[in-house]
Amino acid sequence: GTFLNLPEFLNEDLCWLAGLVAGDGHLTKADDDKWGVGISFHNKDKRLIDKFCEVLEKNFGVKYNIIFNDKKQYYTAQTSSAILAEILIAFGVKRGKKSATFDLSNKLLSCEDELISAYLRGLFDAEGSVEKYNRSVNFIVYNKKVLEKMCYVLQRFGIRAGLQANGKEKRIMISGKENLIKFGRPTPAST
Repeated sequence: GTFLNLPEFLNEDLCWLAGLVAGDGHLTKADDDKWGVGISFHNKDKRLIDKFCEVLEKNFGVKYNIIFNDKKQYYTAQTSSAILAEILIAFGVKRGKKSATFDLSNKLLSCEDELISAYLRGLFDAEGSVEKYNRSVNFIVYNKKVLEKMCYVLQRFGIRAGLQANGKEKRIMISGKENLIKFGRPTPAST
């Protein structure tokens, strides 16, 4: 086995990392556990990949690999840890293909606002987008239940968000000056 450092308490770094994996990452299926549970995060932004690896190293001391996909022009950071995977699963990250099964767990929703904010920051860093023409921040997912939960969580922070559906694709949209200012307000971990 591999030795792993564990943070004494749940922290904003770990919640941000969980949001990244939930948004644009992957936990291997149980069938593929020959060498532990594979955890990966994919993104075109190398700075985000580097920050992901920095948080892994600082909080868990795990080894990781970074691979660049020339054909699709994105990076993948990979590590392996059954314990870290269990923590991510507790936040609602599913193993295997997660697009239809992704959820915000009750454990996550019962966390302090700072921790939930860090998780949402990770989700939006991974999968969010900014649309200049209609001045909005968007997040697309295929699970309406998750979007409804996200709207609820955003309301905890005083942010009103709209839901839109286009076939299987569901979108949460944050617009309006007041909502965008509240959404962009930094939390202690992001400064």
